[in-house]
Amino acid sequence: MCHRWRLFRSDELAKFLDVPETFSFPESISENQRTRLIGQSVDCNVVKAIGIEVAYTLMKQQVRKLVDRRTAVPVEENANNQLAFII
Repeated sequence: MCHRWRLFRSDELAKFLDVPETFSFPESISENQRTRLIGQSVDCNVVKAIGIEVAYTLMKQQVRKLVDRRTAVPVEENANNQLAFII
């Protein structure tokens, strides 16, 4: 009995890479082209993880800016060398 190997179909590759089931190729694209395009793609979970990290970093920077602004309290030193808030 001879076991034969076969190449994965584009729909199988798409499942491996977690491509949403709602995604579809135009009918004009051949199976070979679909397989090639899927093979050149990136796992959707990887893209999602990168996006989350980028968003987290940007939001952290924004929070730091807000906190830095709030901690900069306007004060002055009076004649008795005491600090007084400037209102």
